This record gives sequence, structure tokens and C-alpha cells, in this order.
Amino acid sequence: MAKDFCIVSDSDLFEMCLRGDEGAWKYVYNFILNIARLKGRNLKQEPDDIAQMVVTSLIEGGLKKVKEKESFRGFLRKITVNKIIDISRTPIETRENSIDEPVESEEGTKMEQSLTSTDCSPEDELINKNTMEIIRFVLNDLKEECKKILKEYFRYKLGYYESYQELGKILKKPIGTISVQVKRCMEKFNENKKIKELAKSK
Repeated sequence: MAKDFCIVSDSDLFEMCLRGDEGAWKYVYNFILNIARLKGRNLKQEPDDIAQMVVTSLIEGGLKKVKEKESFRGFLRKITVNKIIDISRTPIETRENSIDEPVESEEGTKMEQSLTSTDCSPEDELINKNTMEIIRFVLNDLKEECKKILKEYFRYKLGYYESYQELGKILKKPIGTISVQVKRCMEKFNENKKIKELAKSK
């Protein structure tokens, strides 16, 4: 019988998310999605995308910002509404332009958008290259399942996939499952000695 998370207390729900409980994360995703549908109905951003962004921020350390686990649902409500406010304040042109599409200058001419910063020095490029090499090395050191999940997750973070739904299709997994597995695999990834050394050098 499926667990009814509606009757689970805020503190228990928080602890279950910390442990990576798949059912708890699915409930949290749907809880956030309902808020996004209600509060963000006038935005061009899809509620699913808003929910994915909020869940991703939780996976990447947002849970650590919870000061009172007894008010966990209130915290989820607050960060979701804040995300909606941030999106509503972002100019439409900024949200809609794809990195692959040319942008129009003030003179009306089309210009290709460059992914490479013109301010990047040779030293910066070398550091970035070394960082990527370390990340690849650590990924290859993980078990096959985590390696596959994180490779595609990092591609999502770099903009290769438009949404968590697209990532789910690539990995052939439901969003709730991906959220839990990404959290677990990122913990293993961050435990690697080379990643810890890299974090200290930043």
C-alpha cells in the first residue's frame, strides 16, 4: 500500500528527504508543482519547469538551508514563491532566447551568440580544462549507474536538455527517481578526494 505523505509531519518528511526516500521526493515534487500551477499561472514558464528548478536547488544543497524542519512545507512554499517572483522579474527576452539562436543588435543585424567568454585568459582556460579533466576522472571512478546518471545530469546543467522531463526520457526514469539518485550520486561524487581538493582551491 502506497504511503500517504499528506499525513506525514513536516519534520518526518524532511528527514525522509535527507535519507533520499523516493516516495518523499515524489511527494515534494508534486507539492511544489501544485504551488507553481497556482501561483505561476500567468508566467510563460511551465509549472513543471519551475518545480524542476526548485527540486534541483534542493538536491544541490537547498535542504541545508532549512532551519526549522517542523516547518518544512512552509519552507518549500517560500522557496517556490520566491522562484516564481524571480522568474516574473526576469525580462522575457532573457528567458526566451536560446543560446543557439542569433540575437538582433540595435542596428537590426543578426549576431551569433558565443559560448566562449572574450574575457577568458589563457590561465583561466587552463584552469577550466584541468577542472573538467578532474571531473571526468572522478566520474570514471564511480560505479556505472552513478557515472551514467551524473554524466547526463551535468549535461542537463550545461543546457543540453531543456528540462528534467527531457533528462528523464534520456535516462528512462521518472523525475522523482532521478532526483533521489542524483542526490545519492552527488554525495559520492563530492566525497572523492580530488573533488574536495578542487573545492578548497576555489
